[in-house]
Amino acid sequence: MAVGLFFYGLQPRWFGWDRLFKVYLLRDGIAGAYLAAQIYDEASGMVQLVKPAGIAGPLMKLWVHRLVRKRAERENRYNSLDPGSAEFLAADSKNFLLHSDDVEQVVINPNSSLWTGRANSGSVRFILRSGRQTRVILVNEQDVRQIEQALNGIFGIDRVRAE
Repeated sequence: MAVGLFFYGLQPRWFGWDRLFKVYLLRDGIAGAYLAAQIYDEASGMVQLVKPAGIAGPLMKLWVHRLVRKRAERENRYNSLDPGSAEFLAADSKNFLLHSDDVEQVVINPNSSLWTGRANSGSVRFILRSGRQTRVILVNEQDVRQIEQALNGIFGIDRVRAE
């Protein structure tokens, strides 16, 4: 069950498109809803597709509008689902659920990441007990302190630290 808070996180990937998630903060963990790939808003589309395309920029702009519209439709669909439920997880194979018990540590880095090529609010790394790690970049302007406080409430102050 969601506590009403969420943040947007871009999962960087070396081999494949980055993935934008709406990360819902639950009472006993987090649930990630896949929203879009690398082009997730007008600004990311301008930087990555429209400007590099030169004279083909206007055509790319049409494609960016389509991608952004699809992201909005996907996000609206998730608004009607219970984050973390079986239906939520089945909505897309990229959706995920991390239970509090599965997370060893949460590391918050408030420094902007160079990965996105534009301003962002830092990153959050979830280190799992299995040894795996999941990192998301906090795209655009987000309140890192509020996110940190919410994560403290979910995972415990002893497992959440700032870098």
